[in-house]
Amino acid sequence: PLRDHSRRVLVVFGWDPKEAEKPSTWPIDTMTADLLQAPLEWLGYETDYLDIGKAELPPEAAASYAAVIFDADLNIPLSKEADAARWLLSAKDGGLPVLFMGGIPFGSDEARRVLANGLGLQGTLQPIPKIAKPTVTRIDSSIVNAEAKVAPRMTEYLDLSAPDQSQVLI
Repeated sequence: PLRDHSRRVLVVFGWDPKEAEKPSTWPIDTMTADLLQAPLEWLGYETDYLDIGKAELPPEAAASYAAVIFDADLNIPLSKEADAARWLLSAKDGGLPVLFMGGIPFGSDEARRVLANGLGLQGTLQPIPKIAKPTVTRIDSSIVNAEAKVAPRMTEYLDLSAPDQSQVLI
C-alpha cells in the first residue's frame, strides 16, 4: 500500500555560544547549506535546521524526517552529548539515515562509548595524533567519478574501525 514519506531532512548544527566562547552561527553559514541544500532541494527535500545550542532534538525524529545530517562544524554542548548520542541511535533504529558531514561530533567518553556500542564501531574513537602521509587505498567509482583528485586531509583521524559487513566509501 502507498504510504506518505517525509520529504524533510533535519540538519543539526551550531554550538552553545557560552561553552564554545564564540557567537552563534546561522543555518546559511553551515557546510550543509553550502554543499547539500541545493542538491537536496533539487531531489525534492526540504531542510529544517536545528541549532543545538538553542533547541532540543525532536523526540520522534524518525516519524517526521527522511534523514538527519550532523553538520561539519557542529559542536554538541557537553551536557547534551550523551543524550544526543542516544537520540541518534534511536533515530537510526527507527530507520532514519544519518550523515556526518565532518567528524564525529562527540567528545565525551560516555557519548563516544554509547555511539560505538550502538553502531558496532570498534576502536577507542579517540583522536590519533600525528598522522604522516595518509593515503586513499580504494575509491568507489560509482560514487566518486574522478571530477577532481581525492586527497586525504591531515585532520580529525580517530581510532575507529567499521563493523564487519560495512561498506566504507573512503
